[in-house]
Amino acid sequence: MRIREVSGSELARLKEIRLRALADAPYAYGSSYERERDRDPEEYRSWITNGVTFVAEDEEGWHALGHGRLDAVTPSLAYVMAMWVAPERRGTKLGATILDTVIDWARQQGASMVSLGVTDGNSPAQKLYRSRGFQPTGEREPLKSDPTRECVFLERPT
Repeated sequence: MRIREVSGSELARLKEIRLRALADAPYAYGSSYERERDRDPEEYRSWITNGVTFVAEDEEGWHALGHGRLDAVTPSLAYVMAMWVAPERRGTKLGATILDTVIDWARQQGASMVSLGVTDGNSPAQKLYRSRGFQPTGEREPLKSDPTRECVFLERPT
């Protein structure tokens, strides 16, 4: 398994893995499968030009994804915008590897803090983030895709 950056020529594949993530864990994202299904792959270009997207791949395909970007106003702050590991690859430390790669990227870009949001009750994701040093900020907001759920914000220094 190797972790690598997604290129601009792979937008259709990026859309595919994003849709897999949204279908697998709709409770975990601010967007929805229905909202993104009909998007043109070109609309995912910002995942590359306004940040970075990493995937875990082997000869069978892409199995995990992590997307990060710098804050537009405060570039010392980076965000983990999306994380996902295919169900059959969970428990293999692949999530930690992808997350560490996004954090390393943020550090290399000059960020001193990394922030992310996680759905309250998504215990596996919360456990992963806490194992990598993320702590609650005390901020919460309704999840955009399902306002009956809350998004809890976490952060850590790079």
